[in-house]
Amino acid sequence: MTPYLLDQQISAPLLALTARNSESYNDSFNNHIFNEIFTHSNIGVWTLKEKSLRLKVSYGFQLLLGLAEQQDYTFTEIFQFVAHSQRYRVVKELKRACKCGNNFAIEFKCKANKPGVEGKWFKLTGKSSHHPKSSGVSYLGSLTDITETKNLETWNSDRLALLGHELKGPLSAIKLYLQRAHKISTENNIKDAALFLSKADDQVSSMAYLMEDLLTCSTIENKQMNLDVEYFDLSSIVEPVIEEMKLKHTDYHFINCVPAAINLRADKRKINQVIKNYLTNAVKYSLPGSEITIGARNNDGNLIVFVKDTGTGMDHEHLEKVFDRYYRVNGTMAEGHGLGLYLVKEIISRHGGNVWVQSVPDQGSEFYFSIPKSTNTFKQNHGLV
Repeated sequence: MTPYLLDQQISAPLLALTARNSESYNDSFNNHIFNEIFTHSNIGVWTLKEKSLRLKVSYGFQLLLGLAEQQDYTFTEIFQFVAHSQRYRVVKELKRACKCGNNFAIEFKCKANKPGVEGKWFKLTGKSSHHPKSSGVSYLGSLTDITETKNLETWNSDRLALLGHELKGPLSAIKLYLQRAHKISTENNIKDAALFLSKADDQVSSMAYLMEDLLTCSTIENKQMNLDVEYFDLSSIVEPVIEEMKLKHTDYHFINCVPAAINLRADKRKINQVIKNYLTNAVKYSLPGSEITIGARNNDGNLIVFVKDTGTGMDHEHLEKVFDRYYRVNGTMAEGHGLGLYLVKEIISRHGGNVWVQSVPDQGSEFYFSIPKSTNTFKQNHGLV
């Protein structure tokens, strides 16, 4: 579609609207006041000049879309920023609103500024405006950045889909195991009944882990994660977690190399969650019989903790991505939701620390995190005081 035809498709309904209305609108406004109000807000303002059919926008509008500074723009010059997949719908909704003389509110996604980066979401609103001292009808409206809101909507949708998908399997398995246990128990075969009850318990534990991860994700996305800091010895959480892992994964060899009396001040429950996620991840990507080692050391006021496995490892291209939400290494058969390592990164980040991984394909991986041993610094940096 050529720029001329595009402008004509939008302008024709506007001209028809103008012809139907004899009231007037004075499109002049004070540029200084106009820009002072909106320049430093997250809102852009626009007006449509009736005679020239050109858009006049505020400086805030220019900043939101990254426009070159000029007095006014054609519709085509603005429209080029709309993502291709959104254009047909945007034109259709604009034409319908102009034809009927209705107010409108259209959400659309912009093209990405550079490869690998998602385009932003915006909401464009408009209404007809009339003034008795001038002839003609014009439109005016606003442009707001709604990217954060749309991302949250996407996350909530993904979360519901994930819950529906991931809970269906464990619930079906639990029902089956309980039915088998009940049948066997009536035959006085207590040993086999206990086996199926144990399997049902494993499925309940899997569901509990998923719910804990999702609830933590929810607090992260809503910026409501608070740290309940306290002094504690790192071994006081490592040892119970190791014992739990040994009971649950009897085919693996867990080695605890965490020195005694490593004291730190942090959120004990969340650090426990981080360590459990690292160890669980090591189990997923290691064969039965493998060794999984956890260790820690002090380093210039920081505590560094690592979990080492001798599993499948991964290529260099995955090292920075494995901490992204929902990211899964291609070609692996391990179960999971792509949330565990993402939560580790977010929790450690709230502690003012860092996460990283070293890995060699077919030889294993070493996952690390570091946090300040005292929370004084990170509490100030993250507004947690």
